[in-house]
Amino acid sequence: MDRWLIYCEERFPLLNYLAIIAGLSFSGLVIRHGAPSFAPFLFSMIGLFLIFFLYRIMDDTKDYEVDILAHPDRPLPKVLFAVDEFKVAINLLQIAMFVFAMITWMLFSKIAGMTYLIIAVYLWHMYREFYIDHWISKKPITYGLTHLIIIVLITLFPVSLTRPELILTFSFLSYGFMIFAAFFTYDICRKLDEHAHPTLKTYLQYHGFNKIFILCVFTLIISAVGAKVTSMQILLWPIELVVLLSLCIVYFDRTKWGIAQGAATASVFIHVWAGTFFYIKSMLG
Repeated sequence: MDRWLIYCEERFPLLNYLAIIAGLSFSGLVIRHGAPSFAPFLFSMIGLFLIFFLYRIMDDTKDYEVDILAHPDRPLPKVLFAVDEFKVAINLLQIAMFVFAMITWMLFSKIAGMTYLIIAVYLWHMYREFYIDHWISKKPITYGLTHLIIIVLITLFPVSLTRPELILTFSFLSYGFMIFAAFFTYDICRKLDEHAHPTLKTYLQYHGFNKIFILCVFTLIISAVGAKVTSMQILLWPIELVVLLSLCIVYFDRTKWGIAQGAATASVFIHVWAGTFFYIKSMLG
């Protein structure tokens, strides 16, 4: 147990992840005239925790060979855990997700259970790089897109617990893609260090800053459109503009990449809690 606590401290900071998970869960329940409910909220928290924790250890397992060179201080390279231990944990968590999907199906709805089951199956294939690992590893943007698009369904899972009939409507799909775009922007902005180890194969190393800047503008536009559709632009457009301005700063001084990373991190937190903010605002009149 002590080793897992060390792992969480180093690679899965509980407070940060619980803040993201709680934001996604509560906002999903209350956004667009929804209402909070304790049982769905708790169920969503458990389900999303399983997803994010599995996602984390899958990434660390896949990145083991790269981390030996680029991040030797991480848990697997420094042998806090053996790779085989993580592989066992991945299999157990996958089984737990499939069981959770069946329980969700029985306690809530077929759509909610199916949503979670699709997430579980997608993660299963994502861990195996969709069986095209040699090809996809050479295309960072495609890799990032295929590994983050699942955020759309993760965002809609809390919605499916209480309003399953709405998850494929335009407004809720816009909400899901808005959150996905915020995460994609963050994933790009956290990898803008020009001096990163070449084995990391970052967006920047493959495509250069100009193309990455254009990609970020595109993801920010997706977030902005989603914010407009969900009537949350008054809160979200300013932070999206801050991210864009931070990228402009990096454009002229690449050593300032940490500013863009910080702005994109704040943007993710604000986006996942935006639904809760507007719900509280409506309650207060």
